Order: sequence, then structure tokens, then C-alpha cells
Amino acid sequence: MQQVQLVTLHTRLKEGTEEHYEKIHRRVRDELAATMVAGGTREWRIWRDGRDLFHWVLVDDWHALLEHLANDPVDQAWQMEVGQILDLNLPPGSDGMHHVWDLSSQINTTTGEILPDTAAQD
Repeated sequence: MQQVQLVTLHTRLKEGTEEHYEKIHRRVRDELAATMVAGGTREWRIWRDGRDLFHWVLVDDWHALLEHLANDPVDQAWQMEVGQILDLNLPPGSDGMHHVWDLSSQINTTTGEILPDTAAQD
């Protein structure tokens, strides 16, 4: 069984487009949601801090999803629309943000106890 991938992304809105971005994301078009699911998306969450957007994506295969969406007319239309309000967009083939640390790798998630350090320190 293939493990689901977690991809995190950072994009940025053009100044003054925050309200419009939130309006078009209250509910994306059903056709867009359907093509995302067909491409292997399990969940896509977006947080906004000012103009900065942070995306949290659970997907079966990130690069397969990108390929699927690149050839999909529904997503192409969506990218044309949303692309007009983005100041910083994803470069083609992006793997997303680099993972640095997570608490669950350092604790026993059942008991909350701190695990011993097994990695060599710099």
C-alpha cells in the first residue's frame, strides 16, 4: 500500500486581493473539487496570513496530481482565474516547502513522554 504524501506549499496574493481570494474559496467549483479528487487529492487546506497563503495537501502522488491537473481543462480555467491574483505562485514541478521538524518524532504520541535522541548531533 502506497503511503499518502503530505505536501506543504507557500503562495502569496497580490496586494488588495485578499477578499476576492477568500470569496472564490468559500466553495470551489464542484468540477474543480472532483478533478482534484480524481487526481488523488485526499485533502487540501489553505491558511492565510495577510497576503501569504499556506497550503497543506494530502495526496496519493504529488507529481501525478500535478500532471493530472496540467492536462485538465477545469483546472486550467481555475489557474487562469486564481493566477491573476497571485503574486507568488508555485514553480512548475515544485515539491513544496522543506520539512524541518515535527513534535511527533520526538515524543511517544500515546504517553507524551520525550523519546531518547537517537540521531547524531552536529
